[in-house]
Amino acid sequence: MTDLLLPLNDAQRKLLELVAATEQKFDGQGPLWYWLKQQFSCDGLDADAILRSLPRVGGVGPSQRNYGLVWFDRPTCQIHGRWKS
Repeated sequence: MTDLLLPLNDAQRKLLELVAATEQKFDGQGPLWYWLKQQFSCDGLDADAILRSLPRVGGVGPSQRNYGLVWFDRPTCQIHGRWKS
């Protein structure tokens, strides 16, 4: 569990900005997660690790409720049911 009010680091902010920008670019069809991972990989960053590091509160198990900045299935990094690793 982390504090939702803590400031984001540069990598976390970049991930959220890229998701938002590509969401608009693809007109709601969502970016493919592997494409996002590739963008971060080019900079030597691990998008999966950054995604998991985003602040959230609550349980961490698949059947436990939690709240955070993004919604995704933690074991598969599937975001909004569309973006898969």
